Amino acid sequence: MKKILLPFLFLGGLLSAAPVNVSFVSGNYYGPYTLNVNGVNVQAMCMDDFLHVSGGEKWTANATAANSSNLSQTYLGSGDLGATTRTINGTTYSASQVYTAEVYLFSQLIQPKADTTDIQQAAWDIMDANSLKNDKNNTAVQGYITTAFNNLNFNTQYYTILSQSGTYSGNSAQEFIVSSTPEPASLALFGSGILAAGLARFLRRRKSGATA
Repeated sequence: MKKILLPFLFLGGLLSAAPVNVSFVSGNYYGPYTLNVNGVNVQAMCMDDFLHVSGGEKWTANATAANSSNLSQTYLGSGDLGATTRTINGTTYSASQVYTAEVYLFSQLIQPKADTTDIQQAAWDIMDANSLKNDKNNTAVQGYITTAFNNLNFNTQYYTILSQSGTYSGNSAQEFIVSSTPEPASLALFGSGILAAGLARFLRRRKSGATA
């Protein structure tokens, strides 16, 4: 059992530490993408289309818990994007609210049969005023943006923001959201599987002992 649990515990541990080593593994244009973080492959969503990474590219990133009260190592929270707030369709949101909206979109992006094109575009528009302006008449994208900011109570506990460390510039790697640990439902399912396997093994041993 310890050997089975180790990858989950390791994944949670590596994404709670900063900085981390990141490389871009794969992904279609609109994601979700696969990143390798300290040797572990994880799903990811990028939050900006004004920065770029390519296959095999490697960088060092600060890992910030999405529910952290200290977002100073993120691009928006540090002010590196020109402000620590974003004004979306007439309403100004804090960095914490913006990243919560981004996490919500990521949670939708990785669902089976997700509308990855419009969800990813909504995530980009939130961080980019020009992109948001260009999509002002895109009802699908605007719908996802509205829904994201209507879900600012979304639980961001299981998500991490990866922001390239060092001095921010136009050559910096894109900023990503990743799942930092399995969500409770996944853990419950995983745990029930282990419990069932353990019970079956116990019953087999008991039956074997009774017939010996």
